Parts: sequence; structure tokens; C-alpha cells
Amino acid sequence: MANANYPVNSAGSAAFVATVSALVFAFLVPTCSADGVIQPAVVAVLAGIFAEMSRRHAVRKLVASLNATDPDALLAVYINGAQVGSIASIDVISLKLDSLRDPRNYAAQFANIIGFAGRGTLAALILVPLMLFWICVVSAWISPATFQTTMSMIARLQPADLARAATQILVVTQIVFMFVIATSFSFGVDLGLANVFRSAVHRRIRLKINCASEGKLYFSPATRTVGRVQPA
Repeated sequence: MANANYPVNSAGSAAFVATVSALVFAFLVPTCSADGVIQPAVVAVLAGIFAEMSRRHAVRKLVASLNATDPDALLAVYINGAQVGSIASIDVISLKLDSLRDPRNYAAQFANIIGFAGRGTLAALILVPLMLFWICVVSAWISPATFQTTMSMIARLQPADLARAATQILVVTQIVFMFVIATSFSFGVDLGLANVFRSAVHRRIRLKINCASEGKLYFSPATRTVGRVQPA
């Protein structure tokens, strides 16, 4: 087959880098603002460039796979363990490339990430006051004199001291936020994070094979009667 090429969209790449950089900058700047915004801005731009390089690497791998795939190769499509049809391997790869080409998927993915981060932030904002409350309760129970001294010092804080304390609480909140996110990945707590691109590909595959069923989608070589099923 003739080699397929993937058109470069410079405007789309710039928008992707800018959006990733903005999200990273928004996360870093609250705790780095005391030292200026240059450092978080540099880190954010580097993160955006790295994300774009990773995206392009994934595209190049798909294009190389498309060029190396036998046009007659078929894949059996399974949903929830039941075979619902078959599709050409090159069609699956083409659909993945189409998903990466569709700007609506990027907008939906960023919206999903923002919603995911928002739910994680809400959880952190609930957990931090609870942590502070129980720290105060335990401190008052273990060492009442020390607790009373600490409360007296807090009552005499100046505006500059309050600003520093607020920054420290913000840092603690970000740490708790990262803990919440890590916990959601480690223990399967669903905060709504989704792979929009994969969902778009699976939706198009179901449309192509005229299957209305939804569920976990897998592929297996159609020419084999027995083989290990692999995830899409």
C-alpha cells in the first residue's frame, strides 16, 4: 500500500501547547507567586512542549503502523466478551488518527480534565479543614498548655503573617489534592477522568460495524479461532 502521511496542523499544535501550559501554570502559580511567575511560567511552557512532543510521537507510531499493516488483515471486535463483528486493522488505525485530528476531542478531553481536577480540589478543600480540626483536637487533648500557647500566637498574627499562613495552607491543600488524585488511581476511586479519544474511537468502531451495544471493547485477530484477546 502507499505510505500514508499525517498532515501537520501548526495552529492546532500551538493551541494544544498553550492550553496544557495554561493548566500547568494555573496549578503552580498559587504556591510560586511569592518568588515571581517566571519559574512556573517556564515549567508550564516546558510541560506544554513535552505534551506536544508526546502527542506527535503517538501520531508517528500510528502512521508507521498504518503503513506497515496488511490491508487484508481483519480484527474481530468483542464487547463485554461477546464478538459483535469484525473490522479491518487499517480502519482501526485510521479511526485512531481521525480521533487525534478532531479538535472537538481535545476540547472535550480538557473539559473532562478540568472537571476531574475540580472534583479532586473539592475533596481536598473538604479534607484539609477536617485534618486541621482533628489536629487541634488531638493537640488540645495531648498537650493543653502548648495548644493554648499556639492559639494565643495565632490570635496575635499580623496581616503579613496571615498571608504566609494562607500560603502554607494552600501548599498543604495542593499536597492533599495530589494525594486524592493518587488515591483515585491506586484504589479505583472514580472522579470522572475519561479517555475521550479512546471513547471516540470505540464509538466510531461501533458505528462502522453497526453495533449499538456499549461496554468494554477488545480486539482479536479474526483469522484465529483461539487467541488471547487484547484491549483496544
